[in-house]
Amino acid sequence: MTRGAHRRSTSARHGLSGESATTAKHRVSARSGGRHSASAEHGISAGPTATTRHGVSARHSAIRKSPRGIPLAFAIVFAVVFLIEVVQWLWPQGRFFPNQKINGVAVGMMSSDEASAQLRRHEGTVAMTLTDSSTGENISLSREEAGVSWDYNALARNASQHTWQQRALPFSYLFQPEVTKWKDSLSTAAEFESSTVSKAAKNAALNVKNGKIAVTKASVGYSFRPADLKNSLDVDATHATADLNLQQPTVTTSTAQKLASTVTKALEKGFTLKYGTTAVSLPQKKMLPLLKFEIADNESPALTVSIDQSKLSSVFATQSTVQSIAHDVAKEQGVSVADSVTLADVIDYSQTAWAIGEALENGDSQTSVVVRKTSVTKEKAEKRATLNTRLAALFDGAAYAVKAIDLQNSSVVANIDADKDFTAASTYKLFVAYAMLKAVEDGDTTWDSELNGTTLQTCLTKMIVESDNDCPKAWLKDEAHSYTSLTEQARSLGASDATNFEYLDMHTTAADLATFLTKLYRGNILSDASRTKLLDLMKRQKYRSGIPAGIGSAGTVADKVGFLNGLLHDAGIVSTQKGDYVMVIMTNGSSWNTIAAASAMIYDSI
Repeated sequence: MTRGAHRRSTSARHGLSGESATTAKHRVSARSGGRHSASAEHGISAGPTATTRHGVSARHSAIRKSPRGIPLAFAIVFAVVFLIEVVQWLWPQGRFFPNQKINGVAVGMMSSDEASAQLRRHEGTVAMTLTDSSTGENISLSREEAGVSWDYNALARNASQHTWQQRALPFSYLFQPEVTKWKDSLSTAAEFESSTVSKAAKNAALNVKNGKIAVTKASVGYSFRPADLKNSLDVDATHATADLNLQQPTVTTSTAQKLASTVTKALEKGFTLKYGTTAVSLPQKKMLPLLKFEIADNESPALTVSIDQSKLSSVFATQSTVQSIAHDVAKEQGVSVADSVTLADVIDYSQTAWAIGEALENGDSQTSVVVRKTSVTKEKAEKRATLNTRLAALFDGAAYAVKAIDLQNSSVVANIDADKDFTAASTYKLFVAYAMLKAVEDGDTTWDSELNGTTLQTCLTKMIVESDNDCPKAWLKDEAHSYTSLTEQARSLGASDATNFEYLDMHTTAADLATFLTKLYRGNILSDASRTKLLDLMKRQKYRSGIPAGIGSAGTVADKVGFLNGLLHDAGIVSTQKGDYVMVIMTNGSSWNTIAAASAMIYDSI
């Protein structure tokens, strides 16, 4: 029988066809779950120790597949450590390890030159604490203030040199990120000023800020040689001990805080000024801007509170009750036309301000108005009483507005239609001048910058002295200095909505011009240098047939005129022996001679 016939016969004995025999072999294999290697083809049972076709047990096969030698995880760790060691040994001198710092400044991966530049950028932010060896008191100074500096090039070169211990210790750049060679580098890197470093003691101070009394802390004075710090400088180079020769301030922070608390409590419900049975109540928000805190100049200097007389007079000018007091005083002193007496004529602002300051220092919230004998004669009172009538006759039907303010006491000398809207003519150039001066102060431009084919300085001069038109027009063409921004600036200075500037349509009032000039005079809107520059130019302006002509030799006038068609305006600050005052006269249909006569008439009434 052939081999094929034998296979067919065997299948037949089991009742299986050839195809089914093959299927049966797969079933046996499936039931064994793949765990045994017995072959259905040879009829061998599939036990756990059955061998494969090649006679090798499954257990021996499993042993042959297990890893031999070092475990894989340990091998990986060893490889990483070895790689780090290689990197650390090969890391170049003069370049910092990753994550390293010098005195808190990150210099990781940088070359010594790059680190030097980085340290130099941070130099100004590092503070030093210095301890006085005599008193143990500490002061905090920047390195520059302490007269200590570093040659950062030398420091970075030294610190970027790595020792064999740093290279040998695995991951040493992680364990010691802060470079600790600063102390060792002082001999080559630190520099100490040879001259004495000193600063005078600073007294504590008070000022009104954001509606509150703010305290500026006192600081001690010192005087020492920076070189004396070298031997005691700590590792971080942020602390040293030496004889600092400290000087204590006269007014301490605690003294200032106590006075601030006393005054604040006294003003909680406002302040009351009395004259006889009449009382004037001023709320806290009006009192705070009046306060001045000064150190009395005497044998025992102390912080005191005083009152700004000019600001007090401005506040009094808005109080009808104070005006009633002035009238009562005038009548008591025999002035028949009491309405013509100003507050300054009868109220002693100096003594009243002193009385208020003394009351506040004592924690009191009231005192008395101090009055004086008026110098107003019957003749002067009558002139004042008839001023409006006489001005109306002088202008004889022409449209006009007048505003005159006594700058010594803020009393209003003349106020005739001061809120009347006029075409500004060239008086608007006062606001342009302010805009130019403020732009230079703020660093937005310089006097040498180009404008209208010349410099800004030349333009300002021509605009005020000669009343040039081209320069202000060129200035206002710039988007940053538009007509809209000029209007906004004017209103931020106190001008009313009547003041409005548009191309070929400029408007303002006598009252708004007077407000601007008053603030200019008091130094409230520009620096002293800018204020002086503008006033000097106004004194030089060449059109002087108006107010200057009326004042004549009695004083000096810093003014700006405006003239357009029938409009004639003059706005100025007048300085005379009688005092300083603002005068603004705006007209339509009048003459320069009439304006001159009006200014003389107003001056005569003061």
